[in-house]
Amino acid sequence: FTTAELYTVQNKFDEAFALLDSITVMFPEHSLKDDILYQKANLHYKLKEIDKAKVLYEEVYQNYEEEIRADNALMKVAEIYEVHYTDIPKAMELYEKLFIDFSDSTFAVEARKRFRKLRGDNI
Repeated sequence: FTTAELYTVQNKFDEAFALLDSITVMFPEHSLKDDILYQKANLHYKLKEIDKAKVLYEEVYQNYEEEIRADNALMKVAEIYEVHYTDIPKAMELYEKLFIDFSDSTFAVEARKRFRKLRGDNI
């Protein structure tokens, strides 16, 4: 897994995808499954494949809510709706979900700020 992260930093995306896919095939129930999905989403995002990234980020926060990457993934999806899709109501819904459902998250304060900004509050 760390090798795949290294490939990502080195912009060796094909190698990173291949390695992550091989881990998933060889160890389908491994505890790193959410991390693998999150890393693949990051790869797609770096490649400007926003729709593919969004689907994988959604899978992380919906299916692995108790895992450490869930709040990160939810924040990324909210940002995608805000910035790439300009779907402000959906972005607000997701930011609100983040600061309510993941109130202990390091992203909760930022999500609340973005929610208020999108709502039109002076902040």
